[in-house]
Amino acid sequence: MKFVQALILGTGRLPLDCALALREKNMPVAIYDCDMAPSGILKRQAKSKEIAYYHLPKKELFDTLSKVETPSLVVSAINPYILPKSVLENGMLTAINCHQALLPRHPGRNAEMWAIYEGDASTGITWHLLTADVDAGDILIQKSFPIEESMNSYQVFRRQIQLAGEAFKEILEDLLNGVLSPTKQELSGERTLHYSYEMPNGAILDPDWPQEKISAFLRACDYGILNVVDRPKLLLNGASFVWKTYKLTKEHPLPDGIHFTGDSILIQKPGLLVTLKNYHKEEQ
Repeated sequence: MKFVQALILGTGRLPLDCALALREKNMPVAIYDCDMAPSGILKRQAKSKEIAYYHLPKKELFDTLSKVETPSLVVSAINPYILPKSVLENGMLTAINCHQALLPRHPGRNAEMWAIYEGDASTGITWHLLTADVDAGDILIQKSFPIEESMNSYQVFRRQIQLAGEAFKEILEDLLNGVLSPTKQELSGERTLHYSYEMPNGAILDPDWPQEKISAFLRACDYGILNVVDRPKLLLNGASFVWKTYKLTKEHPLPDGIHFTGDSILIQKPGLLVTLKNYHKEEQ
């Protein structure tokens, strides 16, 4: 085989799935948890499978990778770090990355959110070679699925992680043997990266949008139990409102417009009733 070990960078379910697939190929493997704090779940799961687990400060991790002296596969699997030049120029390393979009569309962070907000009919994942330019490396494999009109970012992300694990297993044999043929990305001059601090429309819900865009905005900003983006807001008459949950129903019981009732703000559009539940006014 081309490699003597595999080093997986990331957090959540995907690093463990990749580690188990590599171990099935008798490849020594270690997981480097790149979450802000050590993930107790990932650590316990790795330990139960007898897979080496580490959580290092970013600088120490980069120093470790830059000093690797044996042919190694680096797998970036939901890894928030951009690998520096010192790592990418280590000739002992071949680094690949999983991106939650169909590159070259939506490079950068939180790609599933932008796919929903911009009304993409489908999305998916891309495994690609890591280069100095973010999400610009040659493509190893892509998998896609349709975005259903009820899907939020959490649901899309979970489906992407499942697909990413399947795709990794599909390319693994050829990847380890150095015979996988990548495809060059068709990059345009208008390519724009999404950053982690960015949100659709600056996280502001515009009640004048058509119903399709309001639905897309709310679902795009909805990561469920994951703390990924800031909470969206509604600005009315100089006041800012936030809410805990929302509901979208295809009904039209009220006059079009904005209505306050109990603990909810109702936005009635033709064929769509938006209920923003348990709202409160933010202090200015």
